[in-house]
Amino acid sequence: MEDASKRGVSSPVILIYHDESIFNVNDDSREFWQDNQTSSIKMKGKGQGIMVSDFITENGFLDVHNNKNLRVCLEYNQEGHWTAERMKAQVLHAIQVFEERFPNHQGVFIFDNALTHVAKEENALVAKGLNVNDGGKQRVLRDTFWNGSIQKMVNEEGRPKGLKTILKERNLHKREMKKEEMV
Repeated sequence: MEDASKRGVSSPVILIYHDESIFNVNDDSREFWQDNQTSSIKMKGKGQGIMVSDFITENGFLDVHNNKNLRVCLEYNQEGHWTAERMKAQVLHAIQVFEERFPNHQGVFIFDNALTHVAKEENALVAKGLNVNDGGKQRVLRDTFWNGSIQKMVNEEGRPKGLKTILKERNLHKREMKKEEMV
């Protein structure tokens, strides 16, 4: 099969949603019905729990057809907490499963605002923290693709590119633009 990107046709896009849920043994209500003959002591605290993390598409769970288990079940009172490193490992596995299951498709992974979801590689393509101009004290981003070509994230002198240079190379810069911090 001919690669769609070589013909100038974009690949079909599949949305992949991630979420996690926590279940505790004592999640039930503090109120309950009881007869006059029975004595009951309610447990204090939530008790033992598990956290379940998985990926789903409009056609079901991402790994449902190839028996590659992406679902993570973590007994957090015994195995620690869900960390950025665990999240990163699961996402890398999910990307591999997606590419095997949906060749010639483009995946868009969608996450909520959990703190573990802000984890990223040191050279991730994130504009926050970049200077307006080239150089200075800022992260060096990895190279990327823009309109079918590689866009280098360092200039000829080896200094990291700033926001203005990146936007100019993409024909997106406007003279009246200014950098503002988001609250």
